[in-house]
Amino acid sequence: SAKIVDLTDDRATVEGTLSAGGKVCATCRGVFVAVREGHPAYHRW
Repeated sequence: SAKIVDLTDDRATVEGTLSAGGKVCATCRGVFVAVREGHPAYHRW
């Protein structure tokens, strides 16, 4: 499962867990950033 732990105008921080058999196998944290037109990553996804 995953949930947003922080949200601003241009980014979201997400924390998640991967579970199997009721036991947590892995955790993660990611920061997703919105880029504006003109940025090299714009249109990449």
